Amino acid sequence: MKFMKRHAFLFICAGAAAIGIGLAALGMTRGADVVQQLEEGRSLAGQIDTFLDRQPATVANIEQMDRQIEQLREARNAFMEEAGRVNRRPPLIEDFFPQPTDPGARYAFQDAYKEQFDRFLADLHAGTLADREELKNWKSMIDEELRAYSAGETPVGFSNVDPLVLAELPDAVRWNHAARAAIWIARHSRCYAELGSFDIKASVYQASETDPPTMDRYWSAQTSLWVQQDIVAAILAVNNARAEELASAGREDTEVWVGQMPVKQIVGIRVGDYLYEDQEPPLLDESPLQSIYQRRGFQVSIDVGNPTEDVLAVITERGGTRQFDVMHVRIVLVVDPRYLPTVLDEILKRSLYTLLNVRYRYVPVSRNHVGLLYGSDPVVQVEIDLASHWLSEIYFSMMPDETKDRLGF
Repeated sequence: MKFMKRHAFLFICAGAAAIGIGLAALGMTRGADVVQQLEEGRSLAGQIDTFLDRQPATVANIEQMDRQIEQLREARNAFMEEAGRVNRRPPLIEDFFPQPTDPGARYAFQDAYKEQFDRFLADLHAGTLADREELKNWKSMIDEELRAYSAGETPVGFSNVDPLVLAELPDAVRWNHAARAAIWIARHSRCYAELGSFDIKASVYQASETDPPTMDRYWSAQTSLWVQQDIVAAILAVNNARAEELASAGREDTEVWVGQMPVKQIVGIRVGDYLYEDQEPPLLDESPLQSIYQRRGFQVSIDVGNPTEDVLAVITERGGTRQFDVMHVRIVLVVDPRYLPTVLDEILKRSLYTLLNVRYRYVPVSRNHVGLLYGSDPVVQVEIDLASHWLSEIYFSMMPDETKDRLGF
């Protein structure tokens, strides 16, 4: 499949050890040109090794070797330029890392951090389960609607649901306040998600004046956010394309809702800590933001678990090196299985990601219209494991000293 071919992880350490030339490369998602450059670089490195072993050190041979080394440098620089363009991400606050000079910048970062997740939910047209207070209100509305019908009166604006939709519902569903709440939420949303769906660092999101976040924690929040920006952008690309397709088919009068979308729920996103080939670094002790619905007794998102912290447990068996850092990512979504290859392709092409694993299971349709309503088409819950790569040439200078100390740099 296309998305599998485009995201293979390549690590090339080109020979030429005697002259100190090394080429480290990541599998790119931006087309065959970069892969071709890497193959040419590897071929040149092999030629140089052979040349050094077999040729006498004459002036002509040395000049030939110099030309080949220059070609290798050019190939490496071309790759790094393209890789840097794809991999580079701006921080939330300019000049914040590795250490802000303005004390007020920390508050600005926290405000921008919160706003980013609010923007995610708004852009996604996200909905979630009604909480207890909302269900009480729905019960009062449905009771009043029943009373009005019993008295031969016309209810005044209580339904909040398309009459055509209501007409298709059996009475057991129509007069069930939990079902009506679920239908209304589904019809006014394009994707289920809540704050607890995201990998939000609680120490930054709910910063304490008495125990303010360290720069290490700010950095953890920032790196996790970069990954989530890619994932949300990919989901929006797929869902918005489907919404535009429905509109172009002359269905403007029909409300675009969860049941028509390819990605129906963000169950959870979790971003791990740095992983290295030779050793496991000390992990950052950080808790994700707790779901408000979990605190109120509602379980919206399952425990998605954390991505594996063992580099040998995944297909690439690769951790970070001097050239790049590696983090593992877990994404759990509910999707229309027909769109799964498109969803994967959209995620993987946005930066230097490697697909490690995909697992999925069938999700049954809600027959009583209570809970999360995904529509009438079959859906699956898919668990996606990725490796995210960060080029050291870009990010090491931004990394706070506290993080470098924790990682043993």
